[in-house]
Amino acid sequence: MIGCLYVHGSREAPGRVVVSHWVRADRAAMDGLVHARITRRLREVWPFDAGRIDYTPG
Repeated sequence: MIGCLYVHGSREAPGRVVVSHWVRADRAAMDGLVHARITRRLREVWPFDAGRIDYTPG
């Protein structure tokens, strides 16, 4: 396992999606790539409006 991804509805702002992830310390150099791929995947596969996604540090 390299890390983990969390996607859930916002408690504070209904209709928004909160996304966070982490990668293992020995894979920290991959963090930017993981972020870019997650962001692209959310746009392409799930019907989330990019303006409604809150990306928080993992």
